[in-house]
Amino acid sequence: MGMQQLLFGDAGFVPVVHTYNTVTAGSTETVPAGASFMTVECWGGGGGGGWDTGSVNGAGGGGGGYSSSAGIAVSGGQTLTYQISNNGGANSGTGATSVGTSGQTGIASNVTGNGALSAVVPSTAGGFGGATLLAGAGGAASGGSTTNTTGATGSNSPTGTGGAGANGGAGGTAPGGAGVSPGGGGAGGTSGGGNGAQAQVRFTYT
Repeated sequence: MGMQQLLFGDAGFVPVVHTYNTVTAGSTETVPAGASFMTVECWGGGGGGGWDTGSVNGAGGGGGGYSSSAGIAVSGGQTLTYQISNNGGANSGTGATSVGTSGQTGIASNVTGNGALSAVVPSTAGGFGGATLLAGAGGAASGGSTTNTTGATGSNSPTGTGGAGANGGAGGTAPGGAGVSPGGGGAGGTSGGGNGAQAQVRFTYT
């Protein structure tokens, strides 16, 4: 097998990228016809920023982790199951709703291969929510033969900026800004913490 084929797959196949960031307890991804290789990437959701009315003590949420697995040999029609789960909402984490309350933890994402692809298991954790004076920690990642990176920890007060998602978007900016997709933590604020950014799964076929 030549290096050109390993990197680019069949010469007649046009690379395809499928990106998902909608919450799902389990959806099926089908390898397109003609694909030879696949890269799977997962980002965990960012944690929400803390809220402390009348002060700048609301800290930023942590960024979600990142995990990837590249160069996986595939054939058309094979399937994988991916999950972007836990809170069921439009955002991965939400800012706190009362004085001095922490933001919520971001949601996770993971991929499991079916049949011959059963060893494909990149997964991530969401970032933790920020609290009063205490920044949220970044979410970790895990998997088989993968690249695993922990998201950045959010900033403590008074800046309150959310942590960046590992290999993903930067955190929101104070006060109360939302995290940037994928995986950025929400910023702390005086009138509501910012939402964490969505978790995300991406399949690239060559």
